[in-house]
Amino acid sequence: GEHAERAGLVIDLRGNPGGDFTVRRTIAEHLVDGSAIPWRYRGRRGVEEIRVDPAKPEVSCPVAILVDGLSASSAEELSGAMQALGRATIVGQRTAGLVLVADVVRLDIGASLVVPVAETIFADDTVPEGRGIVPDVDVPYDIESLRRGVDPMLQAAVEALAADRLSGSGVTGR
Repeated sequence: GEHAERAGLVIDLRGNPGGDFTVRRTIAEHLVDGSAIPWRYRGRRGVEEIRVDPAKPEVSCPVAILVDGLSASSAEELSGAMQALGRATIVGQRTAGLVLVADVVRLDIGASLVVPVAETIFADDTVPEGRGIVPDVDVPYDIESLRRGVDPMLQAAVEALAADRLSGSGVTGR
């Protein structure tokens, strides 16, 4: 694809509390190189497999995803799924572990009720709820470095991508 000559792609999900399923799925479709099942949802009615088909342009270069303790929900589903598929190196700190599938019911009084309906399971059978995504490369925040304009997590991600590029694998992972 158009990214073949690139050293790698860094996706920064630090501080991302989650978001829309469609966005997460669309990003995943550009990262997989074949039909994949990055997520399964296990609820009272059984297990639903969520398939992702490759999209164009395909991102074929190594991928690193930055996460931290504020990365939750969809940010965890994307990073954890790509880690489980061996498609990305996860860099940063363990995520929040807030990864339940929920229905939102709007009440007549103007409030909303969030009802958990299923748990997420990754391709490697990991359940992230209450556990979070454990980074492949653990990097703590360093406020002094950040004040000097240096981002240790980003530096670690770039180093991981360079190591993948030198190894010739083209795909990161554990």
